[in-house]
Amino acid sequence: LSGLSANTTYFLMVAAVNHSGLSTSYSALGSTATPALPPASAASTFSAVAQGTLSAAWSANGNPSGTRYDAVVSTEAALDLSHAGNVAVSTAPLGAPSADFAGLAANATYFLFVRAVGHSGAPTAYQALGSTVTLVYAPASVASTFSPVGLAGASAFWSANGNSPGTRYEAVLSTASPLVASHAGNVSVTTEPVGAPEAVFSGLSSDSTYYLFVAAFNRAGSPTAYVGLGSTVTLAAPPATAANSFPAVERSSMTAAWSGNGNGPGTLYELLLSTETPLIGTHAGNVGASSAPVGALFAVLSGLTANTTYFAFARSVSRGGSPTAYVALGSTATLAASPAAGTTFLSVSTGVLSVGWSTRRT
Repeated sequence: LSGLSANTTYFLMVAAVNHSGLSTSYSALGSTATPALPPASAASTFSAVAQGTLSAAWSANGNPSGTRYDAVVSTEAALDLSHAGNVAVSTAPLGAPSADFAGLAANATYFLFVRAVGHSGAPTAYQALGSTVTLVYAPASVASTFSPVGLAGASAFWSANGNSPGTRYEAVLSTASPLVASHAGNVSVTTEPVGAPEAVFSGLSSDSTYYLFVAAFNRAGSPTAYVGLGSTVTLAAPPATAANSFPAVERSSMTAAWSGNGNGPGTLYELLLSTETPLIGTHAGNVGASSAPVGALFAVLSGLTANTTYFAFARSVSRGGSPTAYVALGSTATLAASPAAGTTFLSVSTGVLSVGWSTRRT
């Protein structure tokens, strides 16, 4: 007999016909099921793919509705039914040519294998019906995100959050928050080819606040959204001497200036004028000033003693509160005070004249 349907139970009925053309009644002589056909690929095999789940569909390929299928997704391209990375599903009792899989690993390649099982229990061979990659989880923060942090560089760490080793990440340190992809203050790093949840950044600006954003990519190149994972402040560079360290000097005041040495606008500086060198922080002759809140590259100090040599020392303080060491900026002397009138002529005689005056301290 030909022209039968796959995976269909057929019952055999037979009647005998004599030479005169008379027939007996039909007798039931048993039944059998035709084999199932192997399943085939569908136009769209995978849908609803997430970090730990996916749905798969295939073509019944001529099998009737209700045909049972055994489906396996495996992390191995050649099916090994004993492989630990397999997840198996049976379509019984519904028998639709589709299956939902759960308990999968994030960012893993899964290969789909399906077989049909006939009504007699006889299966076809497993058919390879394609592969897909599960999505990745968004990165998460860790207890210590930044270490170490320097003048122009920083190391950043984050949690893989369930992603498998080798997951690719793209990390951005930005002086803007929220993240703007075109922002000029962005510094980007990719973890390829290592894939560890960490990155080393260079080329940063000193004494600047940087915000960390990280996205994860699965093996098919599908990214998560960028996740904000905290911020840090780079160290400030120590100030340097300016072309003119003392642009204005008076009897009891002076203006001292310095170079920012690469620090951004708004860096805090602290200045000390001292009558001693090297600098002793507790010296009674010290006079201090801060550039806060403006962060200018100069300071005006008053209350100085006339005709006295002062040594200038300055340091930077980062936005994170970390100061540099004091840097010597040179020295200068305040102007002498003009003499004051007193008993000007002390004695006058032929050919001899004695004069006197009083001194001023300021």
